[in-house]
Amino acid sequence: MEPAEPWKVAGMGGIARRDLPEGIRLLEVGEAVPASRDPAICYLASLSSKESSRTMTAALNKLAELVGASSFRLIEWGSMRYPHVIALRAIITRLELSASTKNRLLTALRRVALQAFRLGMMDASDYHAIQTCEGIPGASVIRGRCLDHGEIAALFSCTLGARSSGGLSGFRDRAALALIFGNGLRRREVCSLLVGDLGDRILVKGKGGKQRRVPFAPNTEAHVNAWLEAAGITEGPILRAVTRHQTVSPAPLHPDSLRRRCETLSQRAGIAPFSPHDARRTYATHLIESGADLLVVQRLLGHASVNTVAVYDRRPEEAEARAVSAVYLPALL
Repeated sequence: MEPAEPWKVAGMGGIARRDLPEGIRLLEVGEAVPASRDPAICYLASLSSKESSRTMTAALNKLAELVGASSFRLIEWGSMRYPHVIALRAIITRLELSASTKNRLLTALRRVALQAFRLGMMDASDYHAIQTCEGIPGASVIRGRCLDHGEIAALFSCTLGARSSGGLSGFRDRAALALIFGNGLRRREVCSLLVGDLGDRILVKGKGGKQRRVPFAPNTEAHVNAWLEAAGITEGPILRAVTRHQTVSPAPLHPDSLRRRCETLSQRAGIAPFSPHDARRTYATHLIESGADLLVVQRLLGHASVNTVAVYDRRPEEAEARAVSAVYLPALL
């Protein structure tokens, strides 16, 4: 088996072999091993969603690029040891990527190491050493935005315009907007909703197969029922594609189609672009602004940890000023 050429400058942000610890060989490149014996394949198979699988496949292929391989399948992951991970971390640190992307690459290495350990390709000392590899610090960039009431109103109004007037797409768009802004559902959650999931609450099928029941926000149920009645939908997927001839597809609306539809509606409404996840951020922010308990917000969003809720908080600095104004101190004498 020929050794890899892991120190190629291409794709490494100008890092050369001399920048790395002398004598450390990263990973060996050879024939792809059977999938059942490939720690990387086993790791990807353990992920709970297609989206996570796509994200981490891209991360593994980026790691493969860093060691000179054309695909992660051409790396003998079972040969990975702690010195390899540390050397890769040095390379990753200097790449022009966000801190979150860099740490995603390290997460991929740790998780693949776990599978290698489980497959008997790595002993406990090597495995535990790799798990101690620290993350890469960096300034976190606040992503996304929170829409105000005027922007949300403009979005609903634009679905009543000439291009949608009398058409089924307008009803469908209002139902979709009601679900993402009124209940903060992830785009995959809202696109997988079935008519049978509606009752006194909405049964949401979230990440990792977890389910939660959330109450309807004011007017959400009315918008959804108006769409179902107009489209004649009595069972199956709620959100569906509508053709230019105003026929309704039996298949569910694809999450990517929902994202593109949000972009179209933002242009039509004359507001800044937004994504379905921005609607989720808006939902969480409005709940927090209303004084909702963070544990309640956590349950409504379907998060495993209350700490994640803070990422969705998009309240302006004025909210901090109002909070501080409640602090008591005696006046200057």
